[in-house]
Amino acid sequence: MESADISSQEMLDQLMRDGKISDDEYLRLSKAMQRKPEPAPQPPEQTPGQRIQRPPLHKSRNRLIGGVCAGLAEHFGCDPIIVRVIAIILLLTIPPVALISYLVLYFMLPWGGEAVVEVDAPKKPWRFAFWSAMFLTIVPMLIIKLLMIRILDLYSQIGAELPFFTIVVVAISDAYLHWAAYASVVVVILATAIYLVCGPTLRKPYATVFLLISFMWSLMFAVGYYTAVLGLPKIVVR
Repeated sequence: MESADISSQEMLDQLMRDGKISDDEYLRLSKAMQRKPEPAPQPPEQTPGQRIQRPPLHKSRNRLIGGVCAGLAEHFGCDPIIVRVIAIILLLTIPPVALISYLVLYFMLPWGGEAVVEVDAPKKPWRFAFWSAMFLTIVPMLIIKLLMIRILDLYSQIGAELPFFTIVVVAISDAYLHWAAYASVVVVILATAIYLVCGPTLRKPYATVFLLISFMWSLMFAVGYYTAVLGLPKIVVR
């Protein structure tokens, strides 16, 4: 770097001697070459124990339903899919608490910044396929195999009659185990294909409506199970 500066200064001196530049131009160019570039600003170093600044709690506009789960994920710096899976587990295990908590957060939290605008390409189609399979196939199968069978055995042992809504859900469950489970896989594949070919204006409404219907399908099995569970104390008292 120093040799380059020397050669540049020699060339400037030669131009001055040849009369190709004036005295003012010579002085201005000499000062410019002697001026050292300012170092680039360094990012501030984070000292040990310093707290990470997180965005305040808010509802995210990059949402599937109400933006609560996505907003919590942005606040804690994790993937929204993790928060949504936890929310589904809570909804299936303690539905009143989970539903009330979600509604309270939805009406109390403010909206966050603008939604991330992406190009015409579909936004993460694997997530759409994952949630479709979760609501249409995986969650209903888990409820039937792990929960519904146990409550049916318990009602059979005590010789009690199932609540009407649970009887309807049990009839749907029998059909689901025989053929609807395989049909739901086909529906997920077709729905994902439609999602990929949808235009940018239709893609988000289509995904929202389809996932909402799929969620209601899973919720039907959960409500059928908890209807039977809530009916047990009345039967035991009798």
